[in-house]
Amino acid sequence: VLPLMDAFLDPELKDQVIPGARQAMEEGVIDIFLQWPMWVFLDEMDAAYATFHALEQTPSQLNLSFLFARETDRFRADPRFEQHAKHIGLDVYWKRYGEPDRHRDIER
Repeated sequence: VLPLMDAFLDPELKDQVIPGARQAMEEGVIDIFLQWPMWVFLDEMDAAYATFHALEQTPSQLNLSFLFARETDRFRADPRFEQHAKHIGLDVYWKRYGEPDRHRDIER
């Protein structure tokens, strides 16, 4: 956990901790509900989307409040987000109440 926290605070350390994070995930050391934010913070969008997809199968473990945190801007800006939003019903919600940040410029 400490190397992950260091990488969250210092992005230059990300490349050093990603292999260890993958190994910990494969060994089941990190619960699935923690994997998605971990990959988002490490800016590993392929892994983040794979984990998010797995969480869609068990929606009770999906943290929707984190989905709209500033840290997930890049995740939501990814073209894959739209299909996932439809899968969990956000498209219906947005039609009724509007989309929160769809037109905001997101730095990459």
